[in-house]
Amino acid sequence: MFNKVRRIFFTVLLVLPFCAQAQIGTLDKIVAVVGEHIVLQSDVNNTFAEYKRMQPEIDDSMKCGILENILSKNILAEQGAKDSVVVTDEEVNGNLENKLRYFVQQYGSEERMEQVTGKNMYQLKDEYRSFVKDELIASRVQGTVMNGIKITPFEVRSYFDKIPKDSLPTMPSQVEVGQIVITPMASKSVEAYAIQQLNDIREQIVTGKSDFESMAGIYGMDGTKDNGGNLGVVERDDMVPEFSSPAFKLQTGEISNVIKSRYGFHLVQMVKRQGEKANLRHILIKPKITSEDLKVAMAKCDSVRNLIVEGKLTFNEAVQKFTTDERTKSTGGMFSSPSTGSSILGQEELSPSVALALAKMQPGEISKPEVFVDEQQGDDKLVRILLLKTIKEPHLMSLTQDYSRIQQAALVEKQNIALMKWIEEKIGDFYIKIDEDYQTCPNIAKWRITSKN
Repeated sequence: MFNKVRRIFFTVLLVLPFCAQAQIGTLDKIVAVVGEHIVLQSDVNNTFAEYKRMQPEIDDSMKCGILENILSKNILAEQGAKDSVVVTDEEVNGNLENKLRYFVQQYGSEERMEQVTGKNMYQLKDEYRSFVKDELIASRVQGTVMNGIKITPFEVRSYFDKIPKDSLPTMPSQVEVGQIVITPMASKSVEAYAIQQLNDIREQIVTGKSDFESMAGIYGMDGTKDNGGNLGVVERDDMVPEFSSPAFKLQTGEISNVIKSRYGFHLVQMVKRQGEKANLRHILIKPKITSEDLKVAMAKCDSVRNLIVEGKLTFNEAVQKFTTDERTKSTGGMFSSPSTGSSILGQEELSPSVALALAKMQPGEISKPEVFVDEQQGDDKLVRILLLKTIKEPHLMSLTQDYSRIQQAALVEKQNIALMKWIEEKIGDFYIKIDEDYQTCPNIAKWRITSKN
C-alpha cells in the first residue's frame, strides 16, 4: 500500500504553489536537482503548509514524501523533454488562465489574491508559466504510463482480501438518485433584447470603437468577464455543439454573429485556431428569467411527474423526452460519482439541496417540482423533480455492496504502483542531487543510490 502522499500524487501538488506562495518568508535554498530542474526548500515548505492546513495532525516527516512527489514530477517532465513531448503556448496560456481563475474564486477576488501573494496577475503569470508547462508535460507522460492499465475482478477481490477484516471501514448511507430538469425559457421579447444588445456590442467592436476584452468585462455574465471573456484553449468536444460548431468555423481574429446555446446568447472571437483546439473569447448574455417563466417551467415539470406517477411513462423515458440536463441524460437521469462513475453515491457526494430533499423521501418516490440553483452554472434558476431509487443504510464495506468503490481504489493503487516502478527505472537516466537534510528520508534512498550523481 502507498502512503497518503503517494496516493494523491499530483492532485494537490501541482496547484499548491499558487495558493501557498505567500506563506513562506524564510531564506530559500536548493534541496534537490533533477536534470535541468531544481527543487527549492520553499517548494517543499509551501506544499507542506497547505497539507498542514487541510490535515493539522501531520508532522514534518511528511516533507520526505512531498519531496519525493516533486522529484517524481520532475522525472516525468525531464522524460517528456527527452521524448520531445510538445505542449503549445496556447495550451500553457489556457491552463494558466484557468488556474488563476480558479484561485481568484478561492480568494474571493483578484485584488485579494494579489494582496495575499504580493504579486499582480502579470507577475503571477510570468512566474508560473514554466511551472504550468512542466505540469502539462508531466501529466502527458504520466497519462501514457497509466492509461493502459486495467483491473480484473480477481485483482479487485485480492485487493479487498488484503484489508484486515477488523479494519474494514463503515460505509456511510448511500443512495441512487436521479433528476429531470426543466430549464425556464425567457420570453421572446426578453430574448430579442439580449440579441439586440449583443449586436450593438459587436458593432462597437468591429468598428473599432471598443475592443472585445473591454466589452466582455462590462457586459459578460459569466466567470470569464474578469478575464476579458477568455475561455482559454478548448477542444471542440469541450463545448456544447450549438456553441462549438459556429465557433470553430471562425478565422483568427474573427467575431461571430450572435450564437444561441442552452446557456444564453454569445458573441465569440477566435483568438487562435490549432486543429481541433482553439483559444476562444466570448461574451455571454443570459436573458432574464421572470417569476412567470419559472411558473411555466414548474407547471411543465409537474405534468412530467404526473405522467410518471400515473404509469404513462417510465422515469427513463421521461428523462429522454423532457430533461434539459445533458450531463444526466445519458445516464437515464441518474447522478454518478465523479470518482468511481457509479450511480451509488455517498451522502458526502450529494449537493446540500439534493440531500435536504431526499431526507423527506422514501425509496421509489418522486419529489414534487422544486426551483434550485445549479452549482455549476452560477446563479441560474432551474426546475427539477428527483427520483430516490434506492437507499443503502450504513454498513461495513463489502465486495457485494461496494464493488465499484473497491474497484476504483484497486485500480488507483495498481496505476500508482506501475507509475512508481516506471519512475524508479528512469532515475538512473538523469543527474540527481539531494541535499544532506533529506538524505535520511527512507523513500529518498533509491534516488541517491541509482541516480547519476
